[in-house]
Amino acid sequence: MFGINIITKSGILVFSHSFVGNYLLEIDSDIDIQAGLISAVLSALRETRGETVTAIRYREYMLLLYEGVLTYGIIFTVEDDPKLHEFLKKIVLKFEIVYTDELYKETVLNRMDFENFRIIVRNQYAEMITIDVTTLDRLIKIMRPTTIKNYIIYETKFFHPVFTKITDPLITANLPQITRIYRDISDLEKKINQEQTTSEILFTNIHFYEIKTPTHCVVLFYSSLNKDKSTFTREITQIQRKMVNQ
Repeated sequence: MFGINIITKSGILVFSHSFVGNYLLEIDSDIDIQAGLISAVLSALRETRGETVTAIRYREYMLLLYEGVLTYGIIFTVEDDPKLHEFLKKIVLKFEIVYTDELYKETVLNRMDFENFRIIVRNQYAEMITIDVTTLDRLIKIMRPTTIKNYIIYETKFFHPVFTKITDPLITANLPQITRIYRDISDLEKKINQEQTTSEILFTNIHFYEIKTPTHCVVLFYSSLNKDKSTFTREITQIQRKMVNQ
């Protein structure tokens, strides 16, 4: 997640918060213009089709959207993450509660009047990214002695990545898509009530292996160009055994 913005239904940007240093410069430099356009598009869809849009693809980024009573919340990110949607919803609802009087005033809104809301955003963000550090540390220690160079550890509640070790540039370039694939698989397993503790997906150049624990999911990547697959398979078996017995 790069940053979060809140705009009024009339298209005025009233709050903007960055989670990375260069966010405002690279992504959000024309956000005032974007705010007006986004507000117009969302209002048009609401009036003509009765639809509420929750995500828009913007260049290489995703705009996650939440419509409140008085405002729209917008998150700039690289993936459509349910955890971020829930975070955005809470932020918009809190903002409208705290600044109800200001938002209803028939005067020009000054963005500086909403600066103190950054404290609430930081606190809410801290709650969202709470990690079971003890369990995660055990999983990392299990993985550390292996020769596997590419893996991601997700927490299973929202399927959110909490630890990443990637050396393959092909995997690095497609991390958001990979996360979406496994999030969809996890959602499907829950819907059909057939959650698996292990699974694999085989593509032409990359093979994915998934190992689940009650709290985490470890996805390991193996390049089909690597001829020593027997070692990789043996290590996966050892990892599974250690995770089951941890």
